[in-house]
Amino acid sequence: MQRTARKKLTTCEGLPPNINFNKILRALRKNFNCNGNVVEHPELGKVIQLQGDHRDSLVQFLTVTGICQPDGIKVHGAS
Repeated sequence: MQRTARKKLTTCEGLPPNINFNKILRALRKNFNCNGNVVEHPELGKVIQLQGDHRDSLVQFLTVTGICQPDGIKVHGAS
């Protein structure tokens, strides 16, 4: 997703609801050196938003930590 002035916003939705979103957000912010937050969406539930384009790094993080399987992740947009 592109915000104003060509700044990127990476969103991660559809994660299992039983995980600790704040703990994952803290690890993502530290690993990717960016800012982010957890937003409550009415249809999607909790969504993690990160500042910057971190699509490939996010996929690698989610698979290495065992949160998601690689075949269950869909990356949108051109890489």
